[in-house]
Amino acid sequence: DLPSSSTLRLAAAPPTAAELQPLPDVALNEARKLGCSYADIRINRYRNRTVSLRTSPERGAPTKVNNVPGVIETGSFGFGVRVIHSGSWGFAAGPQVTKDAIARAVADAVAIAKANAAIQKAPIELAPVPAYRDRYVTPHLKDPFEVPIQDQIAFLQGVHDAARSVKGVGSVNSGMVFRTEDKYFASSDGSSISQLI
Repeated sequence: DLPSSSTLRLAAAPPTAAELQPLPDVALNEARKLGCSYADIRINRYRNRTVSLRTSPERGAPTKVNNVPGVIETGSFGFGVRVIHSGSWGFAAGPQVTKDAIARAVADAVAIAKANAAIQKAPIELAPVPAYRDRYVTPHLKDPFEVPIQDQIAFLQGVHDAARSVKGVGSVNSGMVFRTEDKYFASSDGSSISQLI
């Protein structure tokens, strides 16, 4: 039998979609209040999972086989803001996706833009673009993060059993790597775009 696997999870779960909804408005309203001619915000969540299995004969007891599973699950969550103020770009970002942190980041980005304006040869002028409101999800049959880890290890075990049934095969290593990127973008031009990749 395979030993039970454990995963390293984020200390605090990222906000839900409902909790995220008002956050872009904080950035755009703050930028407007501080006199920006343009602003946008990106909120990103990345998840990674690696599931692996190593099968090999035990040293000194070649008839006994060790199956050693491995599971690593990590994630990151944060945001970035861009502004144009005084004809120059300013940028700021943070890992704490809260209203206060976003408001502070916008103020930092404005300060950076003002500093950049001192050496700006010509003011930034963006080409006009229409506002887009859309959501894109990579076509998939099943979200791998919704599949129980034990099921994924069991799948690899089936692969190992098939490989070891071939004469001469003693050791087998296999793994699966999953990554998801959940991104949200909103701009003062009126765009609101989310992507799940």
